Amino acid sequence: MPRTSFPTSFRWTHRRRREISGWNFPDGSPQLKEIRFGLSTRINRRVTATVNRDFLPWTSPDNNQDRQTFKMAPPTYLYKLMDTAPPSPMPETLSLSDLDKHDGFIHLSNAEMAPKTSSMFLGHCNKLWILKLQRSALDGRIEYSTDPKAGVVDGCAHLHESKTGLGSGNVESVIEMEKTSEQDWTEVAEWSKL
Repeated sequence: MPRTSFPTSFRWTHRRRREISGWNFPDGSPQLKEIRFGLSTRINRRVTATVNRDFLPWTSPDNNQDRQTFKMAPPTYLYKLMDTAPPSPMPETLSLSDLDKHDGFIHLSNAEMAPKTSSMFLGHCNKLWILKLQRSALDGRIEYSTDPKAGVVDGCAHLHESKTGLGSGNVESVIEMEKTSEQDWTEVAEWSKL
């Protein structure tokens, strides 16, 4: 039984080509292994070059200067994570948290990062209030923190230079979430409401 996992028709064709071309090496010989490796390397290079040229033009080795980077569209909604309940009814402007005052901007998250951010910074809380904010209703400059090594693109949002802040003008809804002390925030099912 041959060692290769090629289909029978390929094995027969391969053997026949060897006989015709004068390659009479036994199946396990180093010369035949070298020939097979050379063929597969050439085939792999051709396929890779074709894929790079036709489908991934920004990875082509000859035009590194023409690399294209793609950014996702900004999210429609952003979320403010709070460990205390916001006042009801919602005031025109909420007071800033101590962290937001200290850093000089308002910390927000997108739907993907909200569970991770809650787990990292609010893991000690068993209850959270999430303010759902329409991004287009926010004034000021929004910057996204990125961490390519962690796979975070357009992750946590920072609202800079906001004149109105957060309040009744841009808070669409308040979502209340609870977890048990054994649970992590990433395990809570209510994140699907975002």
